[in-house]
Amino acid sequence: MIYYIPSFCGDFRIEPDPEAPAERTRLSVVTPTALERVALQKLETLFVKRGWTEASKLADRESTVLVAPMATVAASAAKLLGASVSGSLTALRMGDGKVSVQQDLEGDQLASWLKKAAEKEVMGGDREKATAVTVRQPRLGCPDCDGKKERDRAACDVLWAFLDDEQRASWRLRRAFVAQGNHTGSRFFVMARDTEMAKKNRRVAMHMDGVDRGRPLCIYDPTLPPEEEVLAVKLHLEHRERWVA
Repeated sequence: MIYYIPSFCGDFRIEPDPEAPAERTRLSVVTPTALERVALQKLETLFVKRGWTEASKLADRESTVLVAPMATVAASAAKLLGASVSGSLTALRMGDGKVSVQQDLEGDQLASWLKKAAEKEVMGGDREKATAVTVRQPRLGCPDCDGKKERDRAACDVLWAFLDDEQRASWRLRRAFVAQGNHTGSRFFVMARDTEMAKKNRRVAMHMDGVDRGRPLCIYDPTLPPEEEVLAVKLHLEHRERWVA
Protein backbone atom coordinates (compact mmCIF):
# COMPACT_ATOMS: atom_id res chain seq x y z
CA MET A 1 0.00 0.00 0.00
CA ILE A 2 1.25 3.48 -0.86
CA TYR A 3 0.16 6.73 0.80
CA TYR A 4 0.88 9.90 -1.13
CA ILE A 5 1.62 12.91 1.04
CA PRO A 6 -1.12 15.51 0.40
CA SER A 7 -0.72 18.91 -1.23
CA PHE A 8 2.85 18.26 -2.31
CA CYS A 9 2.26 16.81 -5.78
CA GLY A 10 2.76 13.22 -4.70
CA ASP A 11 6.53 13.75 -4.46
CA PHE A 12 6.58 12.07 -1.04
CA ARG A 13 5.44 8.47 -0.86
CA ILE A 14 5.03 6.39 2.25
CA GLU A 15 4.69 2.62 2.17
CA PRO A 16 5.50 -0.38 4.38
CA ASP A 17 9.14 -1.46 4.32
CA PRO A 18 9.14 -4.75 2.32
CA GLU A 19 11.54 -6.37 4.81
CA ALA A 20 9.36 -5.60 7.87
CA PRO A 21 5.98 -4.29 6.64
CA ALA A 22 4.26 -4.34 10.03
CA GLU A 23 7.00 -2.54 11.95
CA ARG A 24 8.82 -0.25 9.53
CA THR A 25 8.00 2.32 6.84
CA ARG A 26 9.82 3.49 3.75
CA LEU A 27 9.70 7.16 2.77
CA SER A 28 10.53 7.81 -0.88
CA VAL A 29 11.35 11.25 -2.25
CA VAL A 30 11.23 12.17 -5.95
CA THR A 31 12.98 15.36 -7.16
CA PRO A 32 11.71 17.68 -4.39
CA THR A 33 11.15 21.36 -5.12
CA ALA A 34 12.42 24.14 -2.85
CA LEU A 35 9.12 24.24 -0.94
CA GLU A 36 9.09 20.47 -0.64
CA ARG A 37 12.58 20.57 0.83
CA VAL A 38 11.23 22.86 3.55
CA ALA A 39 8.46 20.35 4.22
CA LEU A 40 10.97 17.51 4.34
CA GLN A 41 13.00 19.40 6.92
CA LYS A 42 9.89 19.61 9.10
CA LEU A 43 9.29 15.89 8.64
CA GLU A 44 12.92 15.14 9.45
CA THR A 45 12.65 17.05 12.73
CA LEU A 46 9.49 15.14 13.63
CA PHE A 47 10.87 11.72 12.69
CA VAL A 48 14.11 12.23 14.63
CA LYS A 49 12.25 13.57 17.66
CA ARG A 50 10.07 10.46 17.74
CA GLY A 51 13.05 8.17 17.34
CA TRP A 52 11.94 6.77 13.99
CA THR A 53 15.23 7.59 12.27
CA GLU A 54 18.63 9.16 12.85
CA ALA A 55 19.03 10.06 9.19
CA SER A 56 19.50 13.67 8.11
CA LYS A 57 18.96 15.56 4.85
CA LEU A 58 15.94 13.49 3.82
CA ALA A 59 15.49 15.68 0.74
CA ASP A 60 18.75 14.31 -0.64
CA ARG A 61 17.88 10.69 0.03
CA GLU A 62 15.77 8.70 -2.41
CA SER A 63 14.61 6.37 0.34
CA THR A 64 14.64 6.41 4.15
CA VAL A 65 13.50 3.62 6.47
CA LEU A 66 11.48 4.72 9.51
CA VAL A 67 11.04 2.49 12.55
CA ALA A 68 7.27 2.91 12.90
CA PRO A 69 4.17 1.44 11.18
CA MET A 70 3.14 3.01 7.89
CA ALA A 71 -0.26 4.17 9.12
CA THR A 72 1.30 5.97 12.10
CA VAL A 73 3.90 7.72 9.96
CA ALA A 74 1.34 8.73 7.33
CA ALA A 75 -1.05 10.20 9.90
CA SER A 76 1.71 12.16 11.63
CA ALA A 77 3.07 13.49 8.33
CA ALA A 78 -0.37 14.48 7.06
CA LYS A 79 -1.12 16.39 10.26
CA LEU A 80 2.24 18.17 10.26
CA LEU A 81 1.85 19.26 6.63
CA GLY A 82 -1.65 20.64 7.09
CA ALA A 83 -3.87 17.96 5.59
CA SER A 84 -6.34 18.09 8.46
CA VAL A 85 -8.11 21.22 7.21
CA SER A 86 -11.89 21.08 7.11
CA GLY A 87 -13.21 19.77 3.81
CA SER A 88 -10.31 17.46 3.05
CA LEU A 89 -10.96 13.99 1.66
CA THR A 90 -8.86 10.86 2.07
CA ALA A 91 -9.42 8.41 -0.77
CA LEU A 92 -8.37 4.78 -1.04
CA ARG A 93 -8.28 2.79 -4.26
CA MET A 94 -7.96 -0.96 -3.84
CA GLY A 95 -6.45 -3.33 -6.36
CA ASP A 96 -9.90 -4.20 -7.70
CA GLY A 97 -10.47 -0.59 -8.68
CA LYS A 98 -12.99 0.21 -5.93
CA VAL A 99 -12.58 3.63 -4.32
CA SER A 100 -13.72 4.52 -0.80
CA VAL A 101 -13.60 8.02 0.64
CA GLN A 102 -13.63 9.50 4.14
CA GLN A 103 -13.70 13.17 5.02
CA ASP A 104 -11.73 15.15 7.61
CA LEU A 105 -9.74 12.23 9.02
CA GLU A 106 -7.24 13.41 11.62
CA GLY A 107 -4.55 11.83 13.77
CA ASP A 108 -5.62 8.49 15.20
CA GLN A 109 -8.62 8.34 12.86
CA LEU A 110 -6.44 8.47 9.76
CA ALA A 111 -3.94 6.00 11.23
CA SER A 112 -6.71 3.53 12.10
CA TRP A 113 -8.33 3.88 8.66
CA LEU A 114 -5.07 3.32 6.82
CA LYS A 115 -4.20 0.34 9.02
CA LYS A 116 -7.52 -1.34 8.26
CA ALA A 117 -7.07 -0.60 4.56
CA ALA A 118 -3.59 -2.16 4.57
CA GLU A 119 -4.91 -5.27 6.34
CA LYS A 120 -7.74 -5.54 3.82
CA GLU A 121 -5.23 -5.32 0.98
CA VAL A 122 -3.18 -8.19 2.42
CA MET A 123 -6.23 -10.34 3.19
CA GLY A 124 -7.65 -9.71 -0.27
CA GLY A 125 -4.45 -10.79 -1.95
CA ASP A 126 -4.56 -7.81 -4.30
CA ARG A 127 -2.02 -8.01 -7.10
CA GLU A 128 -2.03 -4.25 -7.49
CA LYS A 129 -1.05 -2.13 -4.50
CA ALA A 130 -3.75 -0.13 -2.79
CA THR A 131 -3.12 3.60 -3.04
CA ALA A 132 -4.30 6.35 -0.72
CA VAL A 133 -4.14 10.14 -0.88
CA THR A 134 -5.53 13.11 0.99
CA VAL A 135 -6.72 16.14 -1.00
CA ARG A 136 -8.05 19.42 0.32
CA GLN A 137 -11.34 20.82 -0.93
CA PRO A 138 -10.78 22.92 -4.08
CA ARG A 139 -11.57 26.60 -3.75
CA LEU A 140 -14.93 27.79 -4.98
CA GLY A 141 -14.64 30.71 -7.35
CA CYS A 142 -13.91 31.63 -10.94
CA PRO A 143 -10.32 32.54 -11.78
CA ASP A 144 -9.34 32.28 -15.42
CA CYS A 145 -7.09 29.41 -16.51
CA ASP A 146 -3.62 30.81 -17.11
CA GLY A 147 -2.77 28.22 -19.74
CA LYS A 148 0.74 27.58 -18.43
CA LYS A 149 2.03 24.22 -19.60
CA GLU A 150 3.03 22.17 -16.60
CA ARG A 151 3.93 18.53 -16.20
CA ASP A 152 4.68 16.82 -12.93
CA ARG A 153 5.51 13.13 -13.25
CA ALA A 154 4.75 12.38 -9.61
CA ALA A 155 1.43 14.23 -9.71
CA CYS A 156 0.54 12.27 -12.86
CA ASP A 157 1.21 9.02 -11.00
CA VAL A 158 -1.14 9.98 -8.18
CA LEU A 159 -3.93 10.99 -10.56
CA TRP A 160 -3.47 7.82 -12.64
CA ALA A 161 -3.94 5.65 -9.54
CA PHE A 162 -7.47 7.03 -9.03
CA LEU A 163 -8.79 7.01 -12.62
CA ASP A 164 -10.88 4.13 -13.93
CA ASP A 165 -10.12 2.54 -17.31
CA GLU A 166 -12.43 4.84 -19.26
CA GLN A 167 -11.05 7.94 -17.59
CA ARG A 168 -7.48 6.76 -18.22
CA ALA A 169 -8.19 6.31 -21.92
CA SER A 170 -9.69 9.79 -22.10
CA TRP A 171 -6.81 11.33 -20.14
CA ARG A 172 -4.29 9.76 -22.54
CA LEU A 173 -6.14 11.26 -25.49
CA ARG A 174 -7.15 14.69 -24.23
CA ARG A 175 -5.87 15.23 -20.66
CA ALA A 176 -9.53 15.37 -19.66
CA PHE A 177 -12.23 12.95 -18.54
CA VAL A 178 -15.84 12.63 -17.41
CA ALA A 179 -16.73 12.44 -13.70
CA GLN A 180 -20.22 11.62 -12.42
CA GLY A 181 -21.64 13.46 -9.43
CA ASN A 182 -22.57 11.16 -6.55
CA HIS A 183 -25.62 13.23 -5.54
CA THR A 184 -27.37 14.18 -8.79
CA GLY A 185 -25.83 11.58 -11.08
CA SER A 186 -25.00 14.40 -13.50
CA ARG A 187 -21.84 14.21 -15.56
CA PHE A 188 -19.05 16.77 -15.43
CA PHE A 189 -16.21 17.25 -17.90
CA VAL A 190 -12.95 17.75 -16.00
CA MET A 191 -9.87 18.99 -17.87
CA ALA A 192 -6.29 19.98 -17.04
CA ARG A 193 -5.94 23.75 -16.93
CA ASP A 194 -3.13 23.73 -19.52
CA THR A 195 -5.36 22.22 -22.23
CA GLU A 196 -6.91 24.25 -25.05
CA MET A 197 -10.37 23.23 -23.80
CA ALA A 198 -9.74 24.67 -20.35
CA LYS A 199 -8.28 27.88 -21.76
CA LYS A 200 -11.29 28.24 -24.11
CA ASN A 201 -13.79 27.62 -21.29
CA ARG A 202 -11.60 29.51 -18.80
CA ARG A 203 -12.40 26.79 -16.23
CA VAL A 204 -11.25 23.25 -15.40
CA ALA A 205 -14.73 21.68 -15.18
CA MET A 206 -18.17 22.11 -16.72
CA HIS A 207 -21.64 20.56 -16.60
CA MET A 208 -22.54 18.05 -19.32
CA ASP A 209 -26.22 17.35 -18.63
CA GLY A 210 -29.62 19.04 -18.45
CA VAL A 211 -30.26 22.76 -18.45
CA ASP A 212 -26.76 23.37 -17.08
CA ARG A 213 -25.07 21.66 -20.04
CA GLY A 214 -21.99 23.65 -21.05
CA ARG A 215 -22.01 25.81 -17.92
CA PRO A 216 -18.56 26.10 -16.34
CA LEU A 217 -18.11 24.95 -12.76
CA CYS A 218 -16.43 27.55 -10.57
CA ILE A 219 -13.91 25.38 -8.76
CA TYR A 220 -10.11 25.53 -8.74
CA ASP A 221 -6.81 25.20 -6.87
CA PRO A 222 -4.02 26.85 -8.88
CA THR A 223 -1.43 26.18 -6.18
CA LEU A 224 -1.28 22.53 -7.30
CA PRO A 225 -0.01 20.96 -10.53
CA PRO A 226 -2.84 20.49 -13.10
CA GLU A 227 -2.93 16.73 -12.45
CA GLU A 228 -3.44 17.09 -8.72
CA GLU A 229 -5.96 19.90 -9.19
CA VAL A 230 -8.18 17.71 -11.39
CA LEU A 231 -7.76 14.81 -8.94
CA ALA A 232 -9.19 16.95 -6.14
CA VAL A 233 -12.05 18.06 -8.42
CA LYS A 234 -12.78 14.47 -9.48
CA LEU A 235 -12.84 13.06 -5.94
CA HIS A 236 -15.06 15.81 -4.62
CA LEU A 237 -17.53 15.54 -7.52
CA GLU A 238 -17.71 11.75 -7.34
CA HIS A 239 -17.94 11.51 -3.55
CA ARG A 240 -18.97 14.94 -2.14
CA GLU A 241 -20.75 16.65 -5.02
CA ARG A 242 -22.82 18.90 -2.77
CA TRP A 243 -19.66 20.54 -1.45
CA VAL A 244 -18.52 21.84 -4.82
CA ALA A 245 -21.36 21.90 -7.36
